Amino acid sequence: MLDQKLVLEHQIIIARETGLPLILHCRGHSLFRPLFDYMSSLLPSNHPIQ
Repeated sequence: MLDQKLVLEHQIIIARETGLPLILHCRGHSLFRPLFDYMSSLLPSNHPIQ
């Protein structure tokens, strides 16, 4: 899980630096909020998340 989180963090940083949107698929309703909160903590509030 740590490897996945590290890779995701790198993807979030790339999206932030390039201004590209992030499009993610999350399996399981209980996993969506933690993922969204984590992404939101690393991105500016106006960054597109689809």
